[in-house]
Amino acid sequence: MARGEFRLNIKKTFLEAVYGALPMTLLIIFFHITFIRFPQEVFIQFIGGALLVIFGLFLFFIGTNIGLLKVGEFIGSSLMRRGKIWFILLWGFIIGFVIVIAEPNMQVLSH
Repeated sequence: MARGEFRLNIKKTFLEAVYGALPMTLLIIFFHITFIRFPQEVFIQFIGGALLVIFGLFLFFIGTNIGLLKVGEFIGSSLMRRGKIWFILLWGFIIGFVIVIAEPNMQVLSH
């Protein structure tokens, strides 16, 4: 991967993080301007938090791209080479189950 291409991916990844957090951020800013006047301290904390969310998403996406996607591609191609549908379905179920159990948002739904 060329150095310039890596920068382009970093820029693209940052924009993905911005686009991921922007709709909710803009909605809350809209509420602040039109219907609900938040206290200034609360609004400033919200803006700071929104910026931290964008930065956190950016780091999460970078980490996923660097490590997890390559491993996932390798696992997927290895399972496909086996050619046994029951084996692929079994491991697909196991991996999916573990991901759902590990996901904090899904744990909230169980309560």
